[in-house]
Order: sequence, then structure tokens, then C-alpha cells
Amino acid sequence: MAISILEDRNSGSNLFIEDCNIIDINNPDGSKKTKQDVKYILESTLKKVTECVVLCGIDQNIKYKEIFIGYKVIKFNEKQVGCALACAPYITLATNALPNKENPADLTDMTITEWEKALDLPLLKNLDKSKIGLFGKSVLDNEAI
Repeated sequence: MAISILEDRNSGSNLFIEDCNIIDINNPDGSKKTKQDVKYILESTLKKVTECVVLCGIDQNIKYKEIFIGYKVIKFNEKQVGCALACAPYITLATNALPNKENPADLTDMTITEWEKALDLPLLKNLDKSKIGLFGKSVLDNEAI
């Protein structure tokens, strides 16, 4: 999970990134993953989440004052069910995001296009694909930054 707090809280919104994943301890060849295998997977995921934070900052042209990144591992057996909670009420819906002061639940029945029209929002321009992120490159490489 990554929580990124903006330097200028009036320039955008804080960033929350979650990766809720299951690591199967069985390898395709029938052997079991070692603790080192699991640690490698976790550290690799941590690096990817870190790169996502950097990409979001670059794409949105914002700076983060603080970034907290970490992971938690819970081991369970085949007779247990694991559930990762990837949704929490940590974001407040802006009051001007509701057309005609409707109930927030009414938004679930609207498409994005219907919502944009109801708020009389301008159409978004098509962006040059070369300006959207740095997909396929590690943003931590010197070439990408």
C-alpha cells in the first residue's frame, strides 16, 4: 500500500495505491516457494507500487510532501479464506460533484458521460499518447525521469 500526501494540498488530491494479491506458495513444478521467493515477490511488488507513485506525480505534475509505502503478509492454510480489503472510506466526495444536489447513491446509476453532461463539464481533449505516462519503462531509470 502507498499513501502519498501532497506538498500543496490545494493543487490536487492525495494518492492511495493498493495491491491486494495472493502469493501461491506452490510453484508450477510442484515444489514450494521459499521465504526468499516470497520476499522477492513482495519487494518486486513494492518497487512497482513505488514506480506507480512516481508516475502519478509526473502525470499530474504534482509533488508529494510525504510518501508511506509498505506491505503486510498474512499466511493462511487451505481451510481458511483470505480477504484483502481494498476499499475504505478515506476519500470524501466533493459536494460540487453532485448534479442538482442529488443523493450520492444516484451516481451509481449514471455513466461517466451522463455525469459529465449533468455537471456541464467540458469534454476532455485527446492526449498525445507519448505524453501519457512512461509505460514500458522503469520510471526510476535515469532515462525515464
